[in-house]
Amino acid sequence: MNLYAECYVCIIKQAITAMTLNSIENDKQRVVIRKIMGLMKVADENVPPSEITGSTNQIIRQITGIEDFYADIKKESIQKALVFYPKLKALVQAAANPLDMALRISAAGNAIDVIHGTSFDVEKIMQRVLDLPFLGDGITDFLAYIANADYLLLIADNAGETVFDRVLIETLPIPVQYAVKSGPILNDATKADAIASGIDPIAEIIETGSNGPGTTLHQCSDTFRRLFDEAPLILAKGQANFETLDEKPLDPLYLLFLSKCAVIARHLNLPTANIVLKHA
Repeated sequence: MNLYAECYVCIIKQAITAMTLNSIENDKQRVVIRKIMGLMKVADENVPPSEITGSTNQIIRQITGIEDFYADIKKESIQKALVFYPKLKALVQAAANPLDMALRISAAGNAIDVIHGTSFDVEKIMQRVLDLPFLGDGITDFLAYIANADYLLLIADNAGETVFDRVLIETLPIPVQYAVKSGPILNDATKADAIASGIDPIAEIIETGSNGPGTTLHQCSDTFRRLFDEAPLILAKGQANFETLDEKPLDPLYLLFLSKCAVIARHLNLPTANIVLKHA
């Protein structure tokens, strides 16, 4: 997915949110925004928005000296999701189709996204998501792949979402490699976040070698790129992974996210606020 005009506004809004959360003084915020606007003025319009966001977040780090803008919020979102974990497990156990329910729960976790200053209510998220259809025409093929794949490479998104992914991993009939960022970016999951969510005993946690949003493969380590190429089935979570991976010509690559962004929904010709599971 390439850069749309609306993406410029979103990128600046995200930067302001990150600085506001960390009480950065107004003068320094103006310096950051001017530098970001200068970067966007010459940015390649054919790259995904998430790749630009990686560069703008590096600007914020350099000027503010803060490495992880969302450290406290990530911890809070994981703790909040863990409190709800028994209810998520109960939903799977009571479901007529446990795997379908676990996929919905994993998708619901994608709503835990505070990079634009929005809070989340787990109860409301689940009530809204459980009855939604899977859009994107990927669910049937994905389930067929699960029946034959030796394992799944699951690429994580937000930190709080890892608890929801844990429910999916515990329901899947195949082993899982769980890929997380190698350093902080936005509120994305790192290895420490995955361990805090209880992923370590049930999946092999691997790092992408990158601390950029989404999964920009040329920014990832050689080790991760090899694992990516060799995986019999890949499920990438979240809109940033859609932005960076959707056009990769890899047969077993699927994308699961909530269509929260109007630009992405329009790009896919799908309504917003719905579950999307699609083949890349």
